[in-house]
Amino acid sequence: MKTLRESSLKLLKNRKKRLFKTGGYHYSQITETELKLFLSAFETRCDLCGRRLDSNNIGYLRVGAAVELALCEQCLGDYAELIAAEFLKQPPYGPE
Repeated sequence: MKTLRESSLKLLKNRKKRLFKTGGYHYSQITETELKLFLSAFETRCDLCGRRLDSNNIGYLRVGAAVELALCEQCLGDYAELIAAEFLKQPPYGPE
């Protein structure tokens, strides 16, 4: 419960939340209004390319006590391709 000394922004930042958006898939534990407020207040940038994030170009966001990971849609796609390529290089698992 919010006390008199806690602002809405502090409460938003102290909750663990995730947002994942790529292509036509969108999963969010945060409302669009909270997202816009959070991104503008903390000037969140992509951890890989440094691009400033807004509600249109965000791909992945994980928030805890601070922004734990933030990726734009382009970097999220590149990262997914890298993981898929590395996975395909690995030998199949199981008994041989």
